[in-house]
Amino acid sequence: MNSVQAQYERFPYPPIPFFALPARRQSEQPSLSYSHGCQLAWGVALPHDGIDILIVGSGTFEPLVVSQVHPMARRIVAVDISARSINRLKQRLLFSRIVRFYQKRAPITPICADMHTWKGGAFDYIIASNVLHHVPNPALLLKRLSGCLKPKGLLRLVTYPKASRIWMRQTGEWLGLQGVSPSSGRLVFRTTEVVRLLPKTHPIRGCFETHTEIGTATGIVDGWMHACENPLSPQEWQMAATNAGLVLAGEGQHETSQSGFLDEIVPELAKSSAWEKLQVLDDLLELTASPVLWLKKADRKWPRLWSSPVAVPKLKSALSVVDGQRIATGNVHVNVGTAITLPSVIGWEISQGLMRVAAVLAPLGLTLETVMGRLRDHVGPRVDAKGNPVPGLTAWEYPFPLHPLPKPWGMREWLAIEGTLGGGALYCEGQKAYGETLAEQAQWLQLLYGATAPWIYAELKEA
Repeated sequence: MNSVQAQYERFPYPPIPFFALPARRQSEQPSLSYSHGCQLAWGVALPHDGIDILIVGSGTFEPLVVSQVHPMARRIVAVDISARSINRLKQRLLFSRIVRFYQKRAPITPICADMHTWKGGAFDYIIASNVLHHVPNPALLLKRLSGCLKPKGLLRLVTYPKASRIWMRQTGEWLGLQGVSPSSGRLVFRTTEVVRLLPKTHPIRGCFETHTEIGTATGIVDGWMHACENPLSPQEWQMAATNAGLVLAGEGQHETSQSGFLDEIVPELAKSSAWEKLQVLDDLLELTASPVLWLKKADRKWPRLWSSPVAVPKLKSALSVVDGQRIATGNVHVNVGTAITLPSVIGWEISQGLMRVAAVLAPLGLTLETVMGRLRDHVGPRVDAKGNPVPGLTAWEYPFPLHPLPKPWGMREWLAIEGTLGGGALYCEGQKAYGETLAEQAQWLQLLYGATAPWIYAELKEA
């Protein structure tokens, strides 16, 4: 049993009550309907009568919604890798037949299988909601799904953003560093307790407290402790789609995260492709809603690929030492008491994206500062469910440099330094960093201070 399968055996998704059924109004959801996808792909809202539908990573609930939206479909096949999720789906289907015996819906066939190897014929409509980013090779699975599409078929892909999910990843790292894991007792209480160790204005805390699923262990594990989280960037999705013989037919996420929204803020990018604009939004951390990508089979003429790979200048991975010395692995000895400056990990990651955006804007005569100012003035900060501002989650709120930072050292370099020194501990603002090893202490400093400043000033002392 692989790690993802094991997770969903323990935490079937979504975390909703056993007797919950789709609301009747969900049958009118245009964002999920085959007809809506046809309108985007070919300009004609074709009926769903007699079509075959495949739901990949179906979970325990989505097939009932799809069936309610497509009552005249010939069949709906729901495939999930988790036997427990499929069993719960079967129980929910039985309950639905009893309670809503009068309701017209398409027949649903639940199947426990791995989509990488499952063979079930061809389909008019394939739905893959939040599943491809939970496999080691999303592009490979996309190609497999493309092979299951009929010539005029549609694929609706829902996936995480990559760069814009940066605070979610930071939150997961903070929980892990504090010893919180899926096996922790009282998981909901424990995660809340650990997050509240941070200041109220810290972006990790803001990210956590505004999430919709912090009230259930399943939601917490799925959001921050998933066994495999491997999202692709829009540029990578374009390459994967092209290799799979697919083209982008339309988008279905919230309008402020759609490529067309960027035209309102940066009309100079109007002639750029949807993929390029999605990449810019993601690098600016503004792809805040999970992309909903409608894909169709490509014509014989291949679509235009990304205009040109955007290169980011590379600097050597290093720690900057205040007194001019250089800490390095190998035979270089560093005295305890050395003051060092750590490049921010999150600042480095964000600056990489900002430099890609700057390279796209330069030929248009635009500067990154101009675009960031437009985002500040016309979009503003993130807001919670009640519309209250949540500071600290946008790129323009931080003094991250608009040029590349040196790449911070990772676990391997820190272990080598620790071996060279024979011990030592990191201190910041007079406080010893949390953690047993230098690597753990550096990670703690990064999560606590690196989210809000491009550099962290610390001192290396005796343990």
